[in-house]
Amino acid sequence: MVVAFATFAVFIALNFLRVNLFLYELTDRTDWQSMMMRFRASGAESLRLFVNLDSLRGTPFKIVAATAFGAMFGLLGGTLGWLMRAQADVRTA
Repeated sequence: MVVAFATFAVFIALNFLRVNLFLYELTDRTDWQSMMMRFRASGAESLRLFVNLDSLRGTPFKIVAATAFGAMFGLLGGTLGWLMRAQADVRTA
């Protein structure tokens, strides 16, 4: 869970850095056309502020989802490891 949280936190920070460093290069990409249409429709004055606020809106959900998946798979892996060790202990006894 901690690894999933930390990994996603770093991913989000690097994504914010990428967007802010290469904002105007990204606006020509086809996968950004929806973002650009929403920006124009919003009437916002600053593209950078609009993109950052849009990204921030989804951040809590993304971090919670990544942490939950990390917890779920950590629990699954720990349980399987515990069961395998218990089974090996029974065989050696």
